[in-house]
Amino acid sequence: MATARCTAHVVGALDTLFATPPIKKGKLSSVLIDNQSAALRTIHLRDDFTPDPSVGTPSPSAQTIEIGQWSVGAGLTAAVPETELKKKEVRGTLKCYADATDAACVITVDYNLE
Repeated sequence: MATARCTAHVVGALDTLFATPPIKKGKLSSVLIDNQSAALRTIHLRDDFTPDPSVGTPSPSAQTIEIGQWSVGAGLTAAVPETELKKKEVRGTLKCYADATDAACVITVDYNLE
């Protein structure tokens, strides 16, 4: 299992947590959001990828899939339930963004590549 961490950044400054190699997919095993800032923070995880070319679509366009969105109150820590992550998979690059840039809000993701 691997671990990736980042701090909260706005959508214009997405943090990349990890990228999956070709023919693999990432499975999230835990997401922990430690918001020690003075304000509520909303965190988004998304998967950015481009599907492989196929006969019907020789030049597929880039895709973005929202993995999840969570709000965590000021001074609180939240763990995303494992049952919520069970069906989530990352096909490209897992990126994180928040409603505000805040170094006091840390996002930690544990994952496996399969």
